[in-house]
Amino acid sequence: MRDWTAGEVAVVGLGKSGLAASVLLRRSGARVYASDASDSPVTRGRAESARA
Repeated sequence: MRDWTAGEVAVVGLGKSGLAASVLLRRSGARVYASDASDSPVTRGRAESARA
């Protein structure tokens, strides 16, 4: 797997795949910027879980 410790990545969309990508990239050391057009409670919850 690629070394992401010096990487910055933008993830657009926090559906199932966007959330999974965000979590994987953060665990791999990347600095992740995630965005989603929706401001629903579900999307906000996904954003919070991606930060953890």
